[in-house]
Amino acid sequence: RGLPAFECDIRVSKDGGLFCYHDNDMSRFGGSPDRTIENSTSAELEAYDAGAYVGDRWKGTKMPQLRDILALARDGLMIQVELKMHAAGVPLVKAEFARHPEATPGRVMFATGDLDTIAALKREMPDYKVYWIHGTHWGKEQHVVWPTTWELFQKLKKAGVKPDGVALAGQPIMDRKYWGDFKRAGYEVGIWTIDDPKEVKRYLDDGVDW
Repeated sequence: RGLPAFECDIRVSKDGGLFCYHDNDMSRFGGSPDRTIENSTSAELEAYDAGAYVGDRWKGTKMPQLRDILALARDGLMIQVELKMHAAGVPLVKAEFARHPEATPGRVMFATGDLDTIAALKREMPDYKVYWIHGTHWGKEQHVVWPTTWELFQKLKKAGVKPDGVALAGQPIMDRKYWGDFKRAGYEVGIWTIDDPKEVKRYLDDGVDW
């Protein structure tokens, strides 16, 4: 469709399959809240008709796997692969990439919120860029809490990892001063998820990388 990039979330099934799925459980697509990618086998997930719960037009659509995503890799299209997994899943990801020489570092980048996974990626697949995802969390009084940039730098220092950049949630606090601290420290900066094209342009014009 002429888009320059797309993003997908990858989870590991019970038996080591790599499936593209966002949510923690399967309830949004008609499954049980107790059913997850992580406690399902690859055979169960491959038989699952994900499209049937979207509409008749999509009946028979199966859940994509990492191999399907990497097969789309080509010049002019950047694929961001968000790994929703622990570091133990990285060797599985590395093995799948080895089967897709087209999925080069110039065409694919990683993002994850898990610092151990970042460390594993930088060790096992050092040529690929990796972004640390960070957003808000709920405080004791059920209000949104944003860590200071100093606190985030301390987390990275304590973990002993150096991602190529950070992916920060697009909230009102996310101004040029906040994300600019990361730029000044040598990190690339991405902002997610922004659905308003005008907001996207504003961030890019201000100097955000993506």
